[in-house]
Amino acid sequence: MNAYDAVVRSMHRDGYTPEQIAAELKVSEEEITTIITADTEQNGQPAPAPTPEPITKVMPEVADLLAWAAAHDDAKVRADGEQAATVLAGLRERRTVDAELENITSEENQLENITSEENQLEERLAELRARKSTLRPEPTGAKRKRQERDYEPSVVRAWARDNGYQVPDRGQIPKKVLDAWRQRDNAPQLAAVS
Repeated sequence: MNAYDAVVRSMHRDGYTPEQIAAELKVSEEEITTIITADTEQNGQPAPAPTPEPITKVMPEVADLLAWAAAHDDAKVRADGEQAATVLAGLRERRTVDAELENITSEENQLENITSEENQLEERLAELRARKSTLRPEPTGAKRKRQERDYEPSVVRAWARDNGYQVPDRGQIPKKVLDAWRQRDNAPQLAAVS
């Protein structure tokens, strides 16, 4: 009897049906039935009637079984035990990887949903701000837009004083002074200054 057969027989004695054992070990039900039948014929007594239990039942004897196989005199049993231990380690590792992949996928989906919601919120906020700006009237006393000047105030003031005009040191230059400055002979053409 090898470690694989021992696992099948042990599971059957613990109440697993051949169908549950086949599903758990990922083998055909026919293979499981053959092992169980051979066990019944060898022992000369019928196998116990299995009691239905969920397939999630832990098999605590697996560790004991692997330890037994590792200490066995028969090299074939030891080899089967090593193979079973390797398979179980591979299954554990694969289960861990699959669980991590599932968690990553779940988190990715959550983040994609959040990003999508953020984009929708930003678009809605832009719509609301645009609508608000069209509905809100211009406040009274709002600053007027500064007009571009075609002169430099300090240059005009200096010219005005040299030509007998009175101009304030600060503030707005009187319109008649600006008109005179613009119409003067040989006036330099300045670029617009803001």
